[in-house]
Amino acid sequence: LSTQQPNLGLGPDGKVLIVLEEGVGSGDGGSQIWQLQALSCSLQQQTSFDELALHRAVRVALQEALTQAAQQLPGLSGELPLKLTVNGAGAFEVGGPEGVNGLSGKKLVVDAYGPRVPIGGGAWSGKDFFKADRAGGLHARRLAKLVVQLGLARQAQVVLGWFPGDRSARLLQATGEEGQPLDIGNLASHVDLSLLRSGTAFAVDNLVEIAQWGHFEDGDRPWERLGQL
Repeated sequence: LSTQQPNLGLGPDGKVLIVLEEGVGSGDGGSQIWQLQALSCSLQQQTSFDELALHRAVRVALQEALTQAAQQLPGLSGELPLKLTVNGAGAFEVGGPEGVNGLSGKKLVVDAYGPRVPIGGGAWSGKDFFKADRAGGLHARRLAKLVVQLGLARQAQVVLGWFPGDRSARLLQATGEEGQPLDIGNLASHVDLSLLRSGTAFAVDNLVEIAQWGHFEDGDRPWERLGQL
């Protein structure tokens, strides 16, 4: 945010998520265009400060950044996104390690299949099953398994995402062998990808064993069974 903005009581923690839509322009040659479709911004702020002022400041800063970027990047729209969310999950006063559980070890790569699957930066082990880090990996795993079992691809990789405040995952991408895109939006709409489902149906007692041996070594785990979508 600009130093010219009023004091907003901000802390050092924050996160920005964006959805960028790619399309084809209507001009000659059908050049590609990019439009910022949605932006979610989470910024640590003391609750005694004005959250509306923070939202206005983010909006002004984003407009300035988009205008400048559109002048330098051909095809990028300088228009603000229709969906602009600031601290969508509610008050964000406590940040950093004090505000996040899951500090039992950074075994991220082991939890997420080793180096084959890109990791999102959030640990699974040590977090409950309502947390998007753990729930996201398990839901993505279930959806990818379903794609393979239905014969839609021999192997599948699914990318899910949550904006702060989302109750269910958003399907961001699905790919099969050689990285070819898979259109599974209709299939995903019939699968419960909610945090409520993962928190209530996937929770198990032997968390130490899972942290030691991994989430996918036992086919009897509740998230491995696909009988109920």
